[in-house]
Amino acid sequence: MKRYIYLAVLLLFAIMNTNAQQVVDEVTGPTKGDFTGSILLGRGRFLQSGLTVPRPVPQNVSGDAPYLSTVSSNDNKITNMIGAEFRYFVSDRIALMISGGAIIRNTPGMTNIPGVTTNSNASSIPEFESIVETNQVDLNVNVGSQYFFLNNYKRVHPYLGLSIPFYYAERSEFDPAINGTEVVDISERRVSLLGVGAQTTAGIDYYFGEAFFLGLEIKTINYVFAKSTKYAGPGFGERSAQTSTISFFSQPFIRIGFKF
Repeated sequence: MKRYIYLAVLLLFAIMNTNAQQVVDEVTGPTKGDFTGSILLGRGRFLQSGLTVPRPVPQNVSGDAPYLSTVSSNDNKITNMIGAEFRYFVSDRIALMISGGAIIRNTPGMTNIPGVTTNSNASSIPEFESIVETNQVDLNVNVGSQYFFLNNYKRVHPYLGLSIPFYYAERSEFDPAINGTEVVDISERRVSLLGVGAQTTAGIDYYFGEAFFLGLEIKTINYVFAKSTKYAGPGFGERSAQTSTISFFSQPFIRIGFKF
C-alpha cells in the first residue's frame, strides 16, 4: 500500500511542476454552486470486528469488544472501493461533504425436517437441516466540510477538512430447528454496534480537465468511539463492550471524481 501511495504522491507533484506556468484563464476546478461526485478507493470503512452473535443457550455470551479494524498499518488495499462521496461548494473555497456506504443482507429461516435411517440406503429418507435465519446490516456515514487553499498551480486544489463519522452494524441469528421435543431458539440472538467520532483531514485534488479529477486524502487525526451490545434472548440480559481509538496520519485513500 505504501508503495502505491508514494507513487501517487510523486505523480501529483510531477503534474504540479509541469503545470506551474499556466495562466489564469486555464484555471480548472469547482466554484461556488458546483457539485462533485466521487468513488473512494482504499481500506474499507465499515466497523465489523467484535460482532459475535451469542450462541444458543446454554452456550456462553462472548465478551468480544468492538475493534476499529479500519485503521491498520499492515492490511491496506488501494483497489478496494469503499464507498461514494458528494460535495457541494457553498463558495469557491468551502465545500460541504457527505460520504458513506451500506450493506444489508437477509436469509429467511426454515425449520428442519427429520429423516429416517434404515439398513437399506434405498429406503432411507434424508434429514433436512434447518436454515438459520440471519440478518446483517453495515452502515457508515461521514459528514463534514473542507476548506480549499489558493496556490500557484491552476489544476491543483489542496484542502483541510473536518468531519464526523457515524457507524452502525448489526448481526442476528434464529435457528428454527426442533429436535424431538427440544427447541433450539426461543427468539433471535443478536449483536449491534454503534460508533461515532471526529476527524481532521488533509488532501489534494488534481483536475485533468474541466470535470474529471483525481484526489488523495489522509486523516491527520482520527478518533472513534464504538460500543457493541449483545442480546442472548429474552430474560438473559445484555452484555455491552466499548472501545476508543485515536490514530494519526492514518487511512489514506484515493478519490476518483467528476464535477457537475
